[in-house]
Amino acid sequence: MRLRTILLSVLAVLVLAVGGAFAALMSIDFSKYRGTIEQKVTEATGRQFKIGSDFQIKLGLSPSLVANDVEFANASWGSRPQMAVVKQFEVQINLLPLLFGTISVAHLKLIDADILLETDAKGVGNWEFLQSAAAQAAAKSAPAATASKQSPGSEIRLPEIHDLYIEGVLLQFHDGQIKETRRFSLGHLALSADNPAAPLKIDINGTYNDFYAEIGGSLSSLASLGTRGTPHPLDITAKLGATDTVVRIQGNFAQPLEAKGYDLHVTAGTSEMAQIADFSRDAHFGTFPLPKIGPLKADLHIVDAGPADAATGGVPSLADASIDAGRADLLRLQVGGGVRELIALKGIALDLTASGQEIGSLSGLVLPGAPNGLPQFPPLGPYKLAVKLADGPDRIALPSVRLDLGHDPGLKLAVSGAIQDPLAGKGYALTVDAHAQDLAAVADEFKLGLPLTGPVSMSGKVADAGPQRYALTGLAITAEGSDVGGNGALSLAGAKPAASAELSSTMIDLGKVMPALKKSRRAQGGPQAPPPKPAGDGRVFPADPLPLALLDAADADLRYRAAAIRMPDGPEFHDTTLQMSLHDGNLSVTPVSTTIGDGEITGALSVQGKSGASAFKFAIKNVSLQKIDEEVPGQDLVNGGMTNADLDLTGAGSSVRAIMGSLNGTVFLGIGPGTFRARYTDMLGLGGLTDVVGKSLPKLERTTLHCLVTRFDVSNGIAKSRVLLADTGRLTLDGSGTINLKTEELDIGLDTHTKVTNLLSLMPPIHVGGTLANPDFEPDVGQAAAGLVGNVIDDILRQPGNVLNSLFGGDQTPPEQKICNAAYAKAERTASATTGGKAAAPSAPPAAQPAPAPAPKKQPSDPIQDLGQGIQRNLRGLFGK
Repeated sequence: MRLRTILLSVLAVLVLAVGGAFAALMSIDFSKYRGTIEQKVTEATGRQFKIGSDFQIKLGLSPSLVANDVEFANASWGSRPQMAVVKQFEVQINLLPLLFGTISVAHLKLIDADILLETDAKGVGNWEFLQSAAAQAAAKSAPAATASKQSPGSEIRLPEIHDLYIEGVLLQFHDGQIKETRRFSLGHLALSADNPAAPLKIDINGTYNDFYAEIGGSLSSLASLGTRGTPHPLDITAKLGATDTVVRIQGNFAQPLEAKGYDLHVTAGTSEMAQIADFSRDAHFGTFPLPKIGPLKADLHIVDAGPADAATGGVPSLADASIDAGRADLLRLQVGGGVRELIALKGIALDLTASGQEIGSLSGLVLPGAPNGLPQFPPLGPYKLAVKLADGPDRIALPSVRLDLGHDPGLKLAVSGAIQDPLAGKGYALTVDAHAQDLAAVADEFKLGLPLTGPVSMSGKVADAGPQRYALTGLAITAEGSDVGGNGALSLAGAKPAASAELSSTMIDLGKVMPALKKSRRAQGGPQAPPPKPAGDGRVFPADPLPLALLDAADADLRYRAAAIRMPDGPEFHDTTLQMSLHDGNLSVTPVSTTIGDGEITGALSVQGKSGASAFKFAIKNVSLQKIDEEVPGQDLVNGGMTNADLDLTGAGSSVRAIMGSLNGTVFLGIGPGTFRARYTDMLGLGGLTDVVGKSLPKLERTTLHCLVTRFDVSNGIAKSRVLLADTGRLTLDGSGTINLKTEELDIGLDTHTKVTNLLSLMPPIHVGGTLANPDFEPDVGQAAAGLVGNVIDDILRQPGNVLNSLFGGDQTPPEQKICNAAYAKAERTASATTGGKAAAPSAPPAAQPAPAPAPKKQPSDPIQDLGQGIQRNLRGLFGK
């Protein structure tokens, strides 16, 4: 028998034997083993495992297993009965590669799976099974056995997968400790490779917490993933949602399974960053809604900065970054540089820039980290913030900071310097420089409503002076010939902010800084013109609530001194000092002092924020109205007019009207000899009075004033006159009455004593009524018929001997000086009576009239004639010219 025939016969026998065996295996019903498989899995896991009726094993060189309707029970404490439910599972294995120790999966298919992974309140997962004693022992010995077989540095053999297809898989993870659930729904996943050494092609789509993504590209073959020392390329592209947002990762891995030895380029881009806002719905990462701020373009180079060994490798490093996001007209963010260790945030060297064409456009913009939106910004113009970000010892540092803001002619601000520890609020060292070509533009930008104008510049340095404490040094502000300089401090360490400052000025020229106010005052008739009458309810004192609550918003201390303050179209205040203290909601301004018109003004003010209790004290000493008038350009309005005043009042209330209606205290005013032009009287708001006087006495261009003395005692908002006297060359007004500060009503009677010996000059008393906003002056004929004598003059005439001395010339004191002296004396007595002698009104100033010419030598005459001449002379002296 030939060898060929023998071999063919043997082969035929083998074929028949294998075929017979295969036929025998194919005739076996493997579904009867379903129960055994279910039992073994149940025993191994402690969970019920169930396979549906359709369970098949197909034999061949690539046998396959098909199982439908597979259910795996959940933990006893789980939120539902099943941990996993699989509609269809199919796997096909190539047998021949097994001879060489390689697992080759020809086909793997999973359809319609619902898998729940969850933890209980203690963090125990439902994937932790209760194993039998034998299984537990095998599990304990398995690592040792595995370690003994695998030598250090040996390669990991992974299965070869030629075709993987998954469709309709829902994977949920519920964290029982924080009560949050995340969902991953896989539409389909397809992995395929032309051969075991070919790249693995990827095609995936699905949603994560309703965030849809499509992923495609290629990876190194699965068979080579465990091989070390060989680059494993990858090229993956992800499209996020139904948008044009695309992320691409390209590069190589030296050890992909250990995530080490990588060199990757990540690029990302989108036409509008707000398109990816849906990703923020993930509660695990927080909520980061994005406004429509424009496109994003990013290019990141990420490498493994650690040694490529199993112990220390896998240190991600941002070798280079280039990020450009946003729009130039709103907010544009640019980032460049790198980070040596991303996770540990070490070796940071980044340049960040934020810019825009109008900072006012950022108002209300909601950005990550600012859930309430950015504050309201005035339209100050373009802005640019450039910072260098670096790491220091246990901190993040900004070694360079530069902010440029604004445009001409408005405010332009530049801030530069460094912040060594911005997160802790420490290490500030900044220089601030601001200027504007025109203050009016700045006032418009901030909606101040102030008549400001002219250029302004400001500079200073800001540094921290302790935890949450900051110091402002070298402050210098100049504007149109005015200046303010000094130092200040701010503390945020307490329950509320606390500020302090010590400032000074060489000159404050309000006429230049506020020329609009200067023009307004000229239009009203001069610097002494009264303000326009109020609108609304016609009251002088407003009822608007005072912002008393703001007094408790912060604590503050201020010291200020100005060498000169020049009023618009007016005089200068010299050596003005002010000391203000605000603590625990109580405001105290004391002392206040200044000099003007060769005299001095001093005062003090206090307000209690909780009760509204207020106290005012001001004193004017020897201020010359003539000196003030000489400093005002224009006509000569005043000669003389030495002025003294004293105000001491207390009240309480939540509005100016309420405070005025509750006042208690005294008010004194005394003006010495002088002459005033008629226009000056009109500007003081006494035009109605001069009109009434003008019906009896012709109006003069210049009025001679001997004195003006008035004193009011105020009790619960009712100001009662104790002295009210004005003595001029032709007329004495001597009266009394009340001013109701609650209702602003006037009720004052003025007795008139003319000094003109003319029957036509006789005048009845004048009644002053109406309100402070609209006073009216009317002749009081009824009082004239009663023949009442004035308040001060009545005191003079009632003193013993005064009538005879006046009639017969026994007292040589000029009548006008006698009247003024009596008025001052009465004001002084009133002060002593009301204050218990603690304070008194100023005494009458010495008469400023020229010394009378020497009288001719008196010749002996008839006593009757002397009596008549004495009566005539003294009547003229009292009531005449």
